[in-house]
Amino acid sequence: MTQLMCHCPNCLKSLGNSGAFTFCPIANFNFTESSKEQVKTYRDQATDSKDEMQRQFCTNCGSCVLITTDHNTSVAIVPVGTMDCGGQGWWKPEIECQCNNKKDWMAKYAGTQMHDRNPTFG
Repeated sequence: MTQLMCHCPNCLKSLGNSGAFTFCPIANFNFTESSKEQVKTYRDQATDSKDEMQRQFCTNCGSCVLITTDHNTSVAIVPVGTMDCGGQGWWKPEIECQCNNKKDWMAKYAGTQMHDRNPTFG
């Protein structure tokens, strides 16, 4: 699993801040039957890469719960705040993308790979 911070304008707008995500195999991710009806998809085409992102969100609370792309269909991009992983300290960014949009007040992470654009995955 890859831990990534995204500072793109789309994450800033849709999440209210830079996005903290875990990339995991899509085969390991599924919605429960009861939650499937509550999830809708926003097709975000205004991306830097021009690759459409499918931002799936809860229609009850509005939280983004999953992002997928047509570019890499084997990966689930899961917002960290939606995960029940217990305790603090388990998540630390390995990669930061869209750093040219990073706000000055955002923390600096030691040892993080930094990219002004989106890195290529798989």
